Amino acid sequence: MRLSAGSDSLPQPARAAFQTAAEKSATVLERYPDSEYVDDALFLMAESLYRMGVWVDAAATYERYATRFPEGERTAEARLGWARSERRIGDYAAAEAALGPLLTDASGATSSDVIYEHAMILLGTDRRARAMETYRRLLAEHPDFARDRELALEFADAELAAGQYDAALAAYGALADAITDPQHRREIEIRTARALALEDRETEALAGYDRVLSGAIGDSLAAEVEAERGEILERRQQWDAAQQAYTHVAELAPGSPAASRATLHRGRIVWKVRDQREEALDILLDAFIHSPSSAWGDSARTESREVARLLHFQRIADGELPVPQIEDAGLARSTAMYRLAEEILEVEGDREAAAEMFWQLAERFPESPWRPLAMLASGKLLREAGGGIGAGVERLTALIERYPDHQAADSARRVLGLEVPERPGDFYTTDATLAVLARVLPRASDPMLGIESQMNRYGARTRETARRTQEVIPGALRAEPLPGAPEDPLMDKPRNRQVEETPDDASDSTGTVNEP
Repeated sequence: MRLSAGSDSLPQPARAAFQTAAEKSATVLERYPDSEYVDDALFLMAESLYRMGVWVDAAATYERYATRFPEGERTAEARLGWARSERRIGDYAAAEAALGPLLTDASGATSSDVIYEHAMILLGTDRRARAMETYRRLLAEHPDFARDRELALEFADAELAAGQYDAALAAYGALADAITDPQHRREIEIRTARALALEDRETEALAGYDRVLSGAIGDSLAAEVEAERGEILERRQQWDAAQQAYTHVAELAPGSPAASRATLHRGRIVWKVRDQREEALDILLDAFIHSPSSAWGDSARTESREVARLLHFQRIADGELPVPQIEDAGLARSTAMYRLAEEILEVEGDREAAAEMFWQLAERFPESPWRPLAMLASGKLLREAGGGIGAGVERLTALIERYPDHQAADSARRVLGLEVPERPGDFYTTDATLAVLARVLPRASDPMLGIESQMNRYGARTRETARRTQEVIPGALRAEPLPGAPEDPLMDKPRNRQVEETPDDASDSTGTVNEP
């Protein structure tokens, strides 16, 4: 008797039936421990526990049967179930010990099941050559076994998860040859495409996904396939095709984790490849809205807050957003530009763009107290980048010549290997003016606070949905802008688009000046 895998996907009526069977068996064992039906009750209880996916209890019950009834009618089946349960727990040594007697005498158990279980144990203990040899023996001696889609897929999937892509492809191929059902073949084609993608055979993987999409499949499955296609296209830097695939995912399955995943990837392309932060923010917020409680939604929340900070400092630096707390507009703008350069470096990881932003500050605001630090940061970043060593040295040299007695100049001398003059003990104290400027510069508004009213974009809001929203956007239902806070365009403008969730609040200035 071949057991099904036993998983969370077990239909509720079946789970209830197995639960009832296990409880009745436990009652028999407790009330009638010496009954002639004890062996049947034990075996039924073990089978029911296995079917429900309660591996630890199933293993213990199978072991109890095999120990108490070593010559029992179902001892071989119990040993097989025991081995299978131990393997699912992850205790391969115990699984091999339980299966051992059946490798020499499988009487009472299905031979193909014993061979298969042995192959799975070998695979789990990294004895891959023997595992594949055993699996091929299984297919040779029991050709009908390949038609058992669940177990054959389990073996192939295990190979794939272990990084044995060639072995997984071989197993999928053997299984596909024996399957005629279109739905099952489609499932194998999807797994094969994934294995090809992982093995960097991307053209073949894309062709496989295209074959799947050309058939009649449900929207949810089509969305998953399109998402995986999009990621391959993104890796190949086929940006237009990737964006198109990701957009299609959201159209096929709005409000799903797949849509959140795809929309997040699309937002990253628009942000980091297209360099369109405004549009990227909208898309990232949309990714959040699709599935707020998913990992993808969580990433979208974090990244949308990062983009919001970049846009905030850019607006101040460009003079679009006044800063009443700092009377000198040039001082406010140069402070924001310094923070923008830091964000470009820390959030976007673009060293060259950060170096250029620091240098723009030095050129546009020659009287700013941030200028020496900006020149230092620009020179160091270019020098460390490799390709811009000459320009980096020139900028560091210019800093030393223009501000010979500034802290930043001494840092530049150290970078260039030059002699550093003797300085008094308090020479390197942080400039209090810079610390104050960094502290009073307004923080970016949290874009998450502007999308609460749109959280039902992809489905009716329920009380539970509202509760989860409060968990991921603290204060979202009651938040009001602080007096004097800069206008948040997400709060005050209608959004004619799909809304997404935003990232965690990331700190702006801490009141200290960090040298890149």
